[in-house]
Order: sequence, then structure tokens, then C-alpha cells
Amino acid sequence: ILQVRGKAAKALEVPEATLQIGLLQTGAKLGSGFQKLPAEALLNGRRELFVNSQEGVIFFRLSEAVQMQIDLITCYSDAAFQKKLDILLEEYPFPQSLGNLHFREAFAAAVKEAQAETLAKWGFEGEYGSHYMMNAFKKVGPHEEIYRYSQDIDKLLRITKNGMIMGVPRASREKQAQQKAQQETKRQQHDGGRDEPSPEQTPPPRPPAPDVNVTVAHAVVEDDEPPPPTLKITIPGDATILQLREAIARRLGLERLSAIKLVRKRGKNVGVTFTAFKDNEGLGNRRQFLILGVDLRLAPAMAP
Repeated sequence: ILQVRGKAAKALEVPEATLQIGLLQTGAKLGSGFQKLPAEALLNGRRELFVNSQEGVIFFRLSEAVQMQIDLITCYSDAAFQKKLDILLEEYPFPQSLGNLHFREAFAAAVKEAQAETLAKWGFEGEYGSHYMMNAFKKVGPHEEIYRYSQDIDKLLRITKNGMIMGVPRASREKQAQQKAQQETKRQQHDGGRDEPSPEQTPPPRPPAPDVNVTVAHAVVEDDEPPPPTLKITIPGDATILQLREAIARRLGLERLSAIKLVRKRGKNVGVTFTAFKDNEGLGNRRQFLILGVDLRLAPAMAP
């Protein structure tokens, strides 16, 4: 299997260390049920093997990338999909919708449904199909024609930039911080039974916290695998664990937030266990976090 992996890596023009060779369990769908074979295993008559790589091993030629984008434009132009976006954006107006978890989940579900047939047509099936599709644009992303079609896709998706959901604008964060401070002031006044204070007595809203850089690393690293990369996230200093998980999901292009678990390590050596952070916990002074449930190699280098 080690020799097969070497030849496969050469044919795919990717580093050998990024590949796994194995079998697909009986009855499993493409993209799931992969069983890795050890490097010392023999073929034993096998004539069909599967390749698994968290970094993606399929890269478009320019003509293929353009056709893929045209197919995506076709599915995103569908009247039913556009109607769903109309309803979503009416319920969650832009740009406030960018910071709303319910909107993001509903938007991701709508996009997933709209693109499912197109992804299957191109062989990007399974839970991580959309991530591999994004990675396939890596070698042609800077091309002018790709950029032009990306803009057409953004117009259809409405809240994306280069195929990725936009971040919450700083002005919106400041407005949300002001509204939150005003609501907190009113709540305290109501709880204390005090009269409405004069404008001079009303404390000014707190300014938004400055952004901080957070490093996310794998909680578990296999001994026989190359060390996975870390993920750098820029996020407001007063963000919660839930908001950090949302930021990670955006970077990885994940549609299910439940897959992302941020944990702290307990014990040493064989006694190591992990406990999860609660969503309502703040970052505090922490700038490094461990993650379970997802592979950070999925972070796309460039979206189409």
C-alpha cells in the first residue's frame, strides 16, 4: 500500500504524506465509510482502492473550472432558490443577518439543497463535497475569467464575497454593541424599579472590543500522520465560544455548526480527557484553543 500511495501521489501531483489509501465499507456512500489500509498491507488481489485526502486531490483545469461555475450559476438562478433567499432576507435583513446564527444555518441549508445535483454531477459527493469543490479551484482561482464568474455567483447568493459569506461589518458590530448596552440599561432600570434617568445620567454605550487573533489547533494528532496546520481566526475580544465556533465554520465552509467542538485538555499521557467549552463562555484571555470533530486541513486557500 505504501508503494501504491507513492504512485497515486505522483499521478495526482500532491505530497504523498497528504494521502491515505483504503477501502470503502460495504453499503457506504462516497465521502463516508472510508477505511484506511496500513502502509505495510499487500494488495491481496484487490483491483479497486480509494484515496482519501483532507486537502483535496482534484484540481480543475481552467475550462473545467469555468464550466463548474456556469453550472453553479444555473442552479443558483433557479426561481425557487431565489424565492427562498427573498424570504430569508425579508425575515433577516442584510447586513444584520450576517451575525445571526439562525439565518446562517438556513442560508447554508438552502445553498446545499440548490447545489446538490451539480456537486454530484462533478463527483463532489458526501459531507465534505463542497469543501473539495472549493479546493479544486485552487490552481485557477487568480484567473480573470474565474473572478468574473465568481462575481456573478456572489450576485446570486447576495451575501457572499468570492463564494464565502461576508463577515459582519464593523459598523454593524458597533450598532449591535450600542443596542445591547441600551437594552441592558433598560433591564437594570426595570429590575431596580428606578425612574427613567435623564440623558446626562445614562451611561454611554461601551465601544466594541478590539479584534484579537486566536489560534485553533487539533486536540488529537495521530503519531503516524504529519502534523496538521493550525487555524488563525480574527474575532472581537469580547466574543463568546459560540461566536468563535461560527467564525471557524465560516473559514472551513462547514454547514453544520454541531461538528465543531472547542475543548480543554484534562490530565496527562494515558489519562488525557477533554471537556467542551460552553457556548456562552467568553474568550477571556485565551488565545489558543483545541478543536475536535473537524479537520483544519479543510480551510480553503482560495474560494472560487
